[in-house]
Amino acid sequence: MSDLDRRYKELEERVARLEGLSPRGPQKFVWTTLSVIIGLFIILFIVGIVQFVSAG
Repeated sequence: MSDLDRRYKELEERVARLEGLSPRGPQKFVWTTLSVIIGLFIILFIVGIVQFVSAG
C-alpha cells in the first residue's frame, strides 16, 4: 500500500503543477508578437509621414 500511496501522491503533485501553469501561454505570446509588430508599423508610419511633410 505504501508504494501505491506514494504513486498517488506523486500524481497529485503533477496535477497540481499542471493546473498552476497558464494554458494561455502560446496565445499570450502571439498577442505580444502582434502588438510589437503593429506598434513598430505605426511608429514607422508616423516617422514616414513627418519626413514627407517636412520635405514638402
